[in-house]
This record gives sequence, C-alpha cells and structure tokens, in this order.
Amino acid sequence: MLKNNIKHTTINTTANNPPLVSGKGCMVTDINGKKYIDGCSQTLNLALGQCNEIINKAVIGQLNKITFTSSRFSNKPANDLAEKLIKIAPEGLNRVNLKMTSGSLANEGAIKAARKFTGKNIIISVNNSHHGQTIGTMEISGKHWNIPYIKNRKAVFLSTPVNEYIENNLNKELEKIIKEHGSDLAGFIIEPIMVDAGVVAPSQKYHLEIRHFCDIHNIPLIYDEIQTAFGWLGSIFASDFYGVVPDIMTLGKALGAGFPLSAILLNEKYDVLNYGEHEITYGAHPVSCAASMAMIDILENTNILSEVKEKGIYIKEQLLSLAKNYELIKNITGEGLIIGIELDSSDNPKIADTIISKMLELGVILRKSKVGANSHVIQFKPPIIISYSEINEILNKLKYVLKIFY
Repeated sequence: MLKNNIKHTTINTTANNPPLVSGKGCMVTDINGKKYIDGCSQTLNLALGQCNEIINKAVIGQLNKITFTSSRFSNKPANDLAEKLIKIAPEGLNRVNLKMTSGSLANEGAIKAARKFTGKNIIISVNNSHHGQTIGTMEISGKHWNIPYIKNRKAVFLSTPVNEYIENNLNKELEKIIKEHGSDLAGFIIEPIMVDAGVVAPSQKYHLEIRHFCDIHNIPLIYDEIQTAFGWLGSIFASDFYGVVPDIMTLGKALGAGFPLSAILLNEKYDVLNYGEHEITYGAHPVSCAASMAMIDILENTNILSEVKEKGIYIKEQLLSLAKNYELIKNITGEGLIIGIELDSSDNPKIADTIISKMLELGVILRKSKVGANSHVIQFKPPIIISYSEINEILNKLKYVLKIFY
C-alpha cells in the first residue's frame, strides 16, 4: 500500500501525492482510500465532475463503434461536435479545427493562423499570462518570458490588469506598442480570466477596448478560453459573459469532459491553415468527441448553468465574511465559480502552500496561482455541479484551518 509521503521517482512530472483511483461527482479517492472534495475540477477539466453517468454512457457506446480514425478520415462524433460548436459559438465563429488534444496545441494553431493570415510575427499578450507549455506558446506567455531557454520571443506584453490604474492606462500601453511594433503585429491573445496570474478578472470595459483596438489595426483578437469555457461563469463561453466576440477562440480542458481534446474556433476570414499544417495524431478522437457532445447536451438541456452565478455569489459572500475575521485574507477575486482567495504573504511567503497542504490533509483539493507576486492566491474552482453542502464543507474546513493556525 502506498503511503502519503511516497516519492514517485520513476515519473519526473508526477507530484508526490498518492495516486487517485476513483471518483464520482466532486469526490475523488486516492489509493489509500482517503476521500477528497475536488475544489479545482482537477484543473478546470471536469465541469460536470468525475464519472458522469450520461457522459460515461456516451463513451462506452462510442467504444463499441470505432476506436480511432486518422487525419485522412473523419468520424461521426467529430462531425457532430463541430456542428454543435459552430451552433453555440458567438456569431461569426463559423469554422472549427478539432484535430488537437491539448490547450497548448490549440493556442499553437491560433498563432499559426494569425501569423499566416497577416504575414506578420508579433503577438500581443499580457504580463503573467499562461497560454501553454510548447515552445511557441511559452514564447507568448507573460508567465515564461524570462526562462533562459525561451529565445527569439515574438511577443510584447501588456501589464497585468490587476487594478484600475492599469485598466485606465490601457490605451497608453497600446499606443506605445503600435509605435514600436505596429508594422509587425500579427494578433492579440488574452485569457478572459487569468487563472494562473492570480484569478485576475478584467472588467468588460477592458475587454471591449482590446476588441476595439484589434478592429482599428486589423489584427485578430484571440480568446484563450482553455480554462474559462463550458460553464464556470454561468455561460458556455466567457466571451458570452463579457459580451465580446473574438476572431479566434481556443478551447480545451473541459471541452473533452476529462478526455484529451481541444479545438480552435475561427471566423472564416482566419481559416487559412491547410491540410497538413495543424492536425495532431489523436486529435478529434471519436471517444473524446462523444464525451464532449454529451457534456454540452447536459449544459444545454438542464438548469445547471443558471445555478452557477448564485453559487459563485454565495461563495464570495462567505469568503468576504470570513475575511472580516482574518486579516490574512486580503481580497476575493474572480467571476462565477472561478474564485481567487488573495492572501497577505508579507510575513510568510509560503502561506498559500501551507493552507493548501492543511486543506489536503482535511480532504479538500485546492490549488494556487503560480506566477510571481501572485503566487499567494488560492484558487477555488470546483465542478459546476458542486452542491451547497459540499461548498459549506470546504468553507468550514478553510475556517477551521485559519482558526487553528492563524
């Protein structure tokens, strides 16, 4: 039997937590039999939680039909999903590429399309942003700009929109970029909510100004919705929440309902990549596409989305109430069920890690933001099916940790 302190030395990218072996809804169980409430949907992959019966039925049904199709052939689940995505997408996004398996690869494809269409190179991004872990996506991620092996960056970065000063000075920053790089701009990529940067949720005004900037300078606006699409804001897409229509949208994580799948939605104007320029071997996998279709059907045909806003408001209210008693909590950020708990780390730089570790001991999975000065923000982003009793259990355990240790 594995023990909690075992080090998995044979897999260099695996954390030291015991492997998970089963799950249902918002609950998971590790190899030692310990149960946890998953307060992070693993990492915003599971909008409807683990082992949803309807999704599992769709997956099993597909497994009995066809296992795999190469890029030389399509398959019915992929065709059905493509049509569904175009139907539910913001108006004007009427082309789709499903031949990918991860958000990094979707963003790679978006960059390719932008650069091929414009014939230019530079992508505007936002400081502390995170768009993937391939060389191409790390080059345009403000999170990775100073890593030594990331060379020949083709990006310029805006300041992180963490306060009114930055938002009010957006136009000045954009004017500077135009002055210095205007002749070589290929596109502008943003995350509607910057989860890794500390659950930064810019205002609608900020998003609309960027949309206006892209229109004036005839460059595509790319929305990286890898972490925000499929329910967490109470809408299928964050672009619906903000009322902004991008030219290109990238999807991943929750799109596959726990199975490997990502996609690029494009305005036909930017649908310029030819066959052979962006198809990944296991992309558009029939099983993943079947799971995705089942997930979207549930979002469309139940009242789950309508409950997200109320749950988010409830959680924020409870956290704000808790903050009145603990100066350690500086701020509550985010929208819907993507919520950040900003901590005062001045006396203890490891405070977020400590609290997350204590919560894990109590059977609650939380994560923290990983970027620079904002690495003291705890992320609370549960499956949208989370019940109020599960929410209260998480909040009560957080209150217990704060009371006992702080």
